[in-house]
Amino acid sequence: MQRLVCFAIMISLLMVSGCSMLMDSSPKNAAQNDRDQHVKKSSKKQPALLKVEVPDELIGLNVLAGPGKYNGDTYDVNQVKKEVDHFPKNLTAEQYLVKFLALIGEDYRPYIKLNNDFNTLARQNDQEPGGIRSAKLPQGKKVNVEVLFDSSGSMAGKVEGGVKMDLAKQAVEKFSSQLPSDVNVALRVYGHKGSNSKSQKEISCKSTDVVYSFGPYQDKKFQQSLNKFHPAGWTPLADSIRAAAKDLEEENGDNVENIIYVVSDGEETCGGDPVAEARKLNGSNTDTIINIVGFDVDNAGQRALKKVADAGGGKYSKVNSKEALNEYFEGEKARLISEWEKWESRNVEDSYQTESEKINALESNEKKMVDLAELEERRIRGYTEYMESKGWDDRVTIDIRSINSLRGIDLRNYARNTGIELRNEVRNHELDRRNETREKALNKRNKLRE
Repeated sequence: MQRLVCFAIMISLLMVSGCSMLMDSSPKNAAQNDRDQHVKKSSKKQPALLKVEVPDELIGLNVLAGPGKYNGDTYDVNQVKKEVDHFPKNLTAEQYLVKFLALIGEDYRPYIKLNNDFNTLARQNDQEPGGIRSAKLPQGKKVNVEVLFDSSGSMAGKVEGGVKMDLAKQAVEKFSSQLPSDVNVALRVYGHKGSNSKSQKEISCKSTDVVYSFGPYQDKKFQQSLNKFHPAGWTPLADSIRAAAKDLEEENGDNVENIIYVVSDGEETCGGDPVAEARKLNGSNTDTIINIVGFDVDNAGQRALKKVADAGGGKYSKVNSKEALNEYFEGEKARLISEWEKWESRNVEDSYQTESEKINALESNEKKMVDLAELEERRIRGYTEYMESKGWDDRVTIDIRSINSLRGIDLRNYARNTGIELRNEVRNHELDRRNETREKALNKRNKLRE
């Protein structure tokens, strides 16, 4: 133990003392100066290929001494022997080891750096399935969804399965509840004032109000908003789109996505131009998309509403009965359940793949460093035997082998222990990811089946 402490102190002093990394009080001849100068030049060429923070367990082992003059492809037994032949005879074992490292020391920086910088955290899952058709929302963006609800008098009409207004409200509620939780949703109603008589047309055509302001979907609050209006008047679709444009005028930029859904049973009846308003909104800096769900709409109305959707860069869909509405959402449920199953399978598989790749990288890094430490130790041991054959005091060479062996053991222990620790972290993080993925997908599927 005392010898290791002495070695650590000596290494530190030698590193501070300068380029030769050797405390040699004897005069240097010209050949020795030339060799030392060559080492200086080599070290200047690749002094900091990698800057690494030395782990605590390697402090005192001079792991940053390499690469040596004859490291790697430049290794030459005869040249190293010539260098050893010129070693002074009056050095300590620690000083001889430093000289050996300057000659044939290996470069451990790449392996230490990989360990220091290795990211053991689990990779993020890919985008989750959206809520409903046409709501495949972009990942990494702020998303605003505004529903424009037609509350004109014709919504009091009946279709197979119930009153259009009631069925439409159910559809809108289900639509909104299945949007991703980080989406902001708003509900704007139009045609909900006055009546569909000519005397009430002006009042009705001016009616468009937000009943649920932008924010995350909240079940009770949204339900209360739906209860605030009933079938009443005319259909000011153009004015409602224009008003929605004001709702969204501050919502622009590359990281913002705006989508409008119009739920209506007919075309514009207040003299406005919804196609022009939709085209204007879609072409504005908010880049808003307008989708339309036509509920029990006649052929003329469908053609008109489809033009609005096309102008708004969106899609037109039609529903004509409660059964069709139920089929629509049951189909969506089945699709979503399947999407969550695929999402789970895809991300669990990716987790296993990521874990395998990281484990392989860490095992490879560990093996390379262990092999390198063994090679370095073996070579230095061989040259101590060469020194003995040249008449060096075997007490010194034995000491060199001893501290060289301890250094090699410490290097290999670091490589193995760090590799094990990092691999365990990778396994634990990816296991947590898989468990969370499975649990989330199961909960989502169960909720859809309710």
